[in-house]
Amino acid sequence: MILRCHLFVPVWYWPVLWHYLARLEATAALARAEGRKGFMWHLEKNGVIRVSYMDASAAERAARGELPAGFDAAPWARLPLDAPAFAGEIQPGWNRTGIVLFPYRHQTVFVLSGTRVRAPP
Repeated sequence: MILRCHLFVPVWYWPVLWHYLARLEATAALARAEGRKGFMWHLEKNGVIRVSYMDASAAERAARGELPAGFDAAPWARLPLDAPAFAGEIQPGWNRTGIVLFPYRHQTVFVLSGTRVRAPP
């Protein structure tokens, strides 16, 4: 990284670059100590390094009430299908086809022949 910075900045600005590289290393150490995930920085032609974005620290994320990394946002997507729950109440003696289709759920529910199915509420 240091070599690439020296290639980008003209020689007469190298002392400014060295100063800002030391400050950038101190900023990185502080970010690690605060539990930040990372930050973005930009190097200008005159050797000045500007930090444009810094992620929230662990304390800031906790104060904001951010959900933990392992939070399951959609647990229902991984649950096994329960046919009677989709079919509603099953009553004997009504359905002769054996298949009931609920198109709004995009699920096909198989019902035993000789049972009656009421649509869910």
